[in-house]
Amino acid sequence: MRVPPAKGLAEQVRSASCDHGIKRWRLHLTPEQITSVACGLWLHRMTGSTG
Repeated sequence: MRVPPAKGLAEQVRSASCDHGIKRWRLHLTPEQITSVACGLWLHRMTGSTG
C-alpha cells in the first residue's frame, strides 16, 4: 500500500462480538483503526487487492 496503516493499527481490537442472527463479527475499533480498515476495504473493492 502506498499509504501506510494508521499509527496504532497493530493494536488489538478492544473487543469483538459475534451476531449469530446475521452471522457476522462486530469489531470494536479505535477511530484510527476504522479509517485504515475503510481504506483497505475501498482499495480491495476498487482493485481486488490491497498489496
